[in-house]
Amino acid sequence: MRGSSSSPSAPPPLVLSVGACTPDQTEMDPDLLRASHLVVVDSVDGARVESGDVIRDQQFHRASTLYSLALLNLLMRPTNG
Repeated sequence: MRGSSSSPSAPPPLVLSVGACTPDQTEMDPDLLRASHLVVVDSVDGARVESGDVIRDQQFHRASTLYSLALLNLLMRPTNG
């Protein structure tokens, strides 16, 4: 899959990938990762030393954990009352 294939008016693609798990391996097209709005990782600290895709493209500023996103979603829900 190439990141440059979508039109400017199309919503950003959703890519689900286990990703490379060693610093010297990569799995995703670099353009796709660079075009992403968000990269979800198990651990941001772990991705800094283990994820070849994230290390290669220095995407730490876009990295968030699934736990953080779930917590943010919970906190942003309207309360009943």
